[in-house]
Amino acid sequence: QSFSTYAHQVDGRIAWVPMESEAKGRVLHLGLNLRFGKPDDNKLQLRSRPEVFEAPYFVDTGSFAANSTKLAGIEAYYRPGPLLVGTEYYFLKADAPASGNPLVNGGNVVMSWLPTGETRVYNTRGGYFNQISPLRPVFQGGPGAWEIVTNFSYINLDSGAVQGGKFWRFTPMVN
Repeated sequence: QSFSTYAHQVDGRIAWVPMESEAKGRVLHLGLNLRFGKPDDNKLQLRSRPEVFEAPYFVDTGSFAANSTKLAGIEAYYRPGPLLVGTEYYFLKADAPASGNPLVNGGNVVMSWLPTGETRVYNTRGGYFNQISPLRPVFQGGPGAWEIVTNFSYINLDSGAVQGGKFWRFTPMVN
């Protein structure tokens, strides 16, 4: 099976950064995602793993007839220095008359803090935050870069005749 389960799709993403000050370490990122797709063989299956690629699918609609899908998503991130708070949320509407044209949704909220003082660099061209680069690497006698993260994710694949399940997860991490 290929990565994509769509015969064709058109998608776009636009990000607006109304506040960016690298000198003060502040960034506000707002984004919008849109996609129209035609599923392979007019069959759609929506499913998700719980934030881990190797895990089994926890929610799964099974395959159902669908002519097309429309997806819309929002994203918002604020970074005042070593703190980063953000969210992304998506809605997918399937043109699937036999299943009641289901509308499913899901997203996450994340908070990351770098107590060792690093600031996650923002890539203005791509509209995303880069990986962390330690201010004082371990191999040079420093503590390295530490990150304390909390993530809450949610997905609801129940709509009309389609009953794929609901799932939420709260994940605290130290990296």
